[in-house]
Amino acid sequence: MPTPAGPPTATAPPRAGGGGRRPATEERRSLLVAGAVFFGILVVLIAVAGVFAGGGGDEHTSATTTVACAPDDAACLAAQRSVERPAIIPKPGEGHAPQSPGDRGGWEQIAVFVALLVALALIVALVVRSGRRARARAAADSGA
Repeated sequence: MPTPAGPPTATAPPRAGGGGRRPATEERRSLLVAGAVFFGILVVLIAVAGVFAGGGGDEHTSATTTVACAPDDAACLAAQRSVERPAIIPKPGEGHAPQSPGDRGGWEQIAVFVALLVALALIVALVVRSGRRARARAAADSGA
């Protein structure tokens, strides 16, 4: 005895390319929406930071210049030129060796630098691998 047929089911035709991939327009649209949301949040955060940063800032004041020597005092000018001026940036070898792990050049700082380099290399490797897989899939889809 034949079984009664149920309600007809609607089946979507398979997409070209197969594999359940979304069309390129949907992917583009989702990337554009994500980018717009990101930049929108960025603009809001910059505005909030501008509001709460305070409006004072550096006030403009008139600068007064003090001159140690008169322009015609040759002895004073020669003495000033002979004295070594302090440098803001220390010269190589003027500093001191790191005394604790957190000091400049200590093992913690070097470990953080190495960790950043490893993370960057991992990101690049994953992007390259993903690109190769996508190209291989595209070539397999177009060839099949």
